[in-house]
Amino acid sequence: METISIICPVYNSVKYLPLLITSIVNQSYPNFECLFIDDNSMDNSRKIITNLRDDRFILICNKTNQGAQKCRKIGYEKCMGEYIVFIDSDDYLENDYLEVLLKQLKTDKSDLVMCNYKVVNEFNQFIRFNKSVTSLKKTNFPLYAVDNPEVIISKPAFWNKMFSSSFLKSHIFFPDVSVGQDLSVMPVLFSKAKISYVENILYNYRILNNSISNSYDERLLHIIYILNVLSDKLTKLFFPELEFIAIGHYFYQISKTIYIDDKKLRLNIYKNLLTAFIKDFPEYKKNKYLNKRFFYRLYIKTLKWKLVFSNELIRSILIFLLNKKIIINFIRRADK
Repeated sequence: METISIICPVYNSVKYLPLLITSIVNQSYPNFECLFIDDNSMDNSRKIITNLRDDRFILICNKTNQGAQKCRKIGYEKCMGEYIVFIDSDDYLENDYLEVLLKQLKTDKSDLVMCNYKVVNEFNQFIRFNKSVTSLKKTNFPLYAVDNPEVIISKPAFWNKMFSSSFLKSHIFFPDVSVGQDLSVMPVLFSKAKISYVENILYNYRILNNSISNSYDERLLHIIYILNVLSDKLTKLFFPELEFIAIGHYFYQISKTIYIDDKKLRLNIYKNLLTAFIKDFPEYKKNKYLNKRFFYRLYIKTLKWKLVFSNELIRSILIFLLNKKIIINFIRRADK
């Protein structure tokens, strides 16, 4: 029976670790090792893991805080499994997460397999299902990106996927970025892999309220570096997909600048993001994926309007709509 390595960075996750650990212990596929990489937590996260009486759990402790990306790299370099999953410490798994993903991966002899997921809040209350991590139909899989380039724009998360260790050995890399770690890697892996897909909802992704707010700052500009990384590693064959990824993520970062109270900083970051985007993707309006999404285009056109960021009344209205998820939910329903 093959071993699956579960790699999980941990930082101040004492509130959520018990549920995650329970969901791992209850996996229907029992032959796994779980590497927790504690990133110098200031709470009792380490104690919870240390108290586990199960040899399948391994704790690695960083002496300084290094960030989730470096934790994943540390875990990857120490893991021993033939198959690997990367998960987050504030989420949790369905009991058949490992079993279903492994079965599909082996059946198709693929390099990676992805699944759908459920979104919950910090109180474990249901928010929504995401049953569209890819725009391609289940019947298209397994596939290679060279034949189905649209797969490149699938959900760029580590945590709803299982990888074969042999594939990662040849293609994994861990760029030094503090935000967008998954985005900086997954499209490249998509471009090189034989990909499978299961429609099952196997992962529970938690959205935390404290991740919103006016703590946004110059780190929003990191998207420029991330897209440069992708531009260097994705071949020209996948430029339409790279461009659509850039559209979505540049304007997502631009939407966050609305929350910055300091007007000068807000306008400066907005200007830098928009300038960098137009410079690298001047023909973005012709993108074939964007052209299929009318309301998405309308939303982007709104975010290009400087008055949204400089006029406090308009800004406050848009903040209200964003906080209530009215805009995003409307686009999600209208542009399917």
